[in-house]
Amino acid sequence: MLVFLYRKSSIITPSGILEQLEVAPYDPRTLAGIHFHTKEFFIKSINDFEIFRKYFPSESKKSIQEKHQAAKTANAIIGETGIFCPWGIGGVYNEASTCRDMQELMMDPYLNPEFYKELMTFFVSWIKRDYEIMGETEYHALGIQGNIANGGLMGEDFFMEHIFPYERVITETIKESGKYSIYHNCGYARNLYSCYKKLGMDVWETLSPPPQGDTELKEAKEFFGDELILSGGLDQVEFLKKASPKEVRAKVSDLIATGKPGGYFIFAGSDFLEPDTPKANIQAAVESASEYGKYS
Repeated sequence: MLVFLYRKSSIITPSGILEQLEVAPYDPRTLAGIHFHTKEFFIKSINDFEIFRKYFPSESKKSIQEKHQAAKTANAIIGETGIFCPWGIGGVYNEASTCRDMQELMMDPYLNPEFYKELMTFFVSWIKRDYEIMGETEYHALGIQGNIANGGLMGEDFFMEHIFPYERVITETIKESGKYSIYHNCGYARNLYSCYKKLGMDVWETLSPPPQGDTELKEAKEFFGDELILSGGLDQVEFLKKASPKEVRAKVSDLIATGKPGGYFIFAGSDFLEPDTPKANIQAAVESASEYGKYS
């Protein structure tokens, strides 16, 4: 028998109450990393948005200080070993989709364009401010989550008209701070390649081959050239879990041979490691990358 765990959140204001309901199959691991599915969202109507916007708080001085301290801690640990990059608050469309149902959000530009514009403009304003704050820290780069606006949900025209103008503000904000921007879409993306060229990101991660996405490293490398850095390429959903260490080493060698010429490529998995991934395969991938990823 399936048992579900519900989590209800309420924002209580003088003008009304905003409520969100999340649900997940009950599992001992649920509160240790498994994501809840949002069933009811805070912004269900124009009135909800007005309440949300009216009472949205400014970031506290304490929160800003904590961000600076986190960057200092990362710098102390990582040092010259590599670059360190946190996620920011998120891409504009990603963050909007956490507060409003995706079905509504995708129809808003057609059914209520003025509301959609106001909603996205508001989200841009506070997300931009978050990246301005992060831009004053010691981080080398800042991440932008863009996986909700993926090629499986929308095409180039929708992205350019209804998402690009808002996401572009964030990449420009990061650039103005002197940091690198790393834009995340771990899913379908081939039909958005031309959009990504114009978005102003420095790095796109992660190139995801099937079954998670539809990208192919050789094709992407030829399309983007030196216009942005590509990161990813290794299928960790199926291949890394089921292949032998020998097959993993061969695949990593092939990927690096494809991505390495001319640079602008960071070898990586196509997202997080799946549960029950064999440690021997992870080790094989790391060893192969270390061996073949160096320039002579």
